[in-house]
Parts: sequence; C-alpha cells; structure tokens
Amino acid sequence: MSDIITIERSDLRNFATVFAQEILKEMGVKPKNVNQEWISKNQALKLAQKKIGRKKLDTAIAKGLVRKKPGKNNGNPRSPIPVNKKDVERLIQNPYVV
Repeated sequence: MSDIITIERSDLRNFATVFAQEILKEMGVKPKNVNQEWISKNQALKLAQKKIGRKKLDTAIAKGLVRKKPGKNNGNPRSPIPVNKKDVERLIQNPYVV
C-alpha cells in the first residue's frame, strides 16, 4: 500500500537549494558574491577622471555595456541614475569599446 506524501513548494525549493549547495561544496566551487555596488552617473564620471565623458557613458548604457539599476527613480526625472560600478570600471579600462 502506498501513501501519498504532500510536499509544499517552498519545502521542495529549500531542499533543492541545500542539495545544490552541498554538491557545489563537494566540487570545490565557491559561491559568487552577488552584492552589486551601484553608483550614480555623476559619481561614475568623477571616477573616470576625464577618461570617458557623459555622452560615452550614456552610449554604453544604451548599448547595455553598463548596467543601469532597474526600477523607477522615484518618478523624478532629476533623481540620480544608478549604474553598476564594476561595469563603469571595465569601461574606463577599455573606453574604445563604445
């Protein structure tokens, strides 16, 4: 006689997550740090120290080379636009990509 076992989706998700973490640990794979640092476009231009300009940064954002933080900017067109700091640093190292 077989009994029916009911598992909630959240329990199954937790089980799969723990199982995947144990497999990755056995393989020696370290988890990637997912905390991304966001800076404003103005801070990015100050970081660049005249190596890239506002127009080049805007072009890189439009092409997807520099990620813009998703979501609304408080509905204010003058609010700062957050961009990914690592992407900006990569653009500074190689400004000829744009």
